[in-house]
Amino acid sequence: MSTKLACSVVPTMEICPNCKSEMTIAEVTPIFLVDGFEDVTYRCKGCRSDMKRTFKRRSGGWELVTLPSFFALRPESKKENCNGSQPKPGLGLRRNAWEQNKDQAMEIEGTTFGTITIDGKTYEHDVIIRLSGEVVKRKKKLSKKYYGTSHVLSKDEAKFVFERGCEQLILGSGQMGNVHLSPEAEAYFAKKGCKVLLQPTPEAIRMFNGSHTKKIGLFHVTC
Repeated sequence: MSTKLACSVVPTMEICPNCKSEMTIAEVTPIFLVDGFEDVTYRCKGCRSDMKRTFKRRSGGWELVTLPSFFALRPESKKENCNGSQPKPGLGLRRNAWEQNKDQAMEIEGTTFGTITIDGKTYEHDVIIRLSGEVVKRKKKLSKKYYGTSHVLSKDEAKFVFERGCEQLILGSGQMGNVHLSPEAEAYFAKKGCKVLLQPTPEAIRMFNGSHTKKIGLFHVTC
């Protein structure tokens, strides 16, 4: 499919969240039965990975659409019930949002020093991604009160991070990899049967996006 249309109405370049190389438009797909929406696929010139964005025409321009707000507009959310009636207003949105949370169908798009971008929203602080997919602010004070720094994860913070049913904690240790577990926190996760994968934040993001296990993500966004 031609990319000429997209080049005139949506950003023609993105930065790859994996290798930071330039990504260019590979395909533009109008969304069936949803007027004014287009799926744009970007392809990395370096690692050749793909990234999809959805855009909506708004006030003469084009706006990036995030998953929760867009799900309610997809045609499948308007299917009839078994008795032929239409579902109640909002039912499609709630069902799709639940499916998103259940499978953590989200994407961490990238990180810079001091920021992390998840599903189109940029956070300027450390974050935790819960089993449900909810993004919450990290409670650094639970570690700072013991060690004077958030670079050592305390047992108290480990208890706050962990959730029953979690099989894996993917811990982004910062842009330069300065965060590590205290011996007590390491023992706590081991006792809970939760495997900890500790990597610098850019690499931890790639691991999180590619993991399909029941996982929690904790990402330190500075050093």
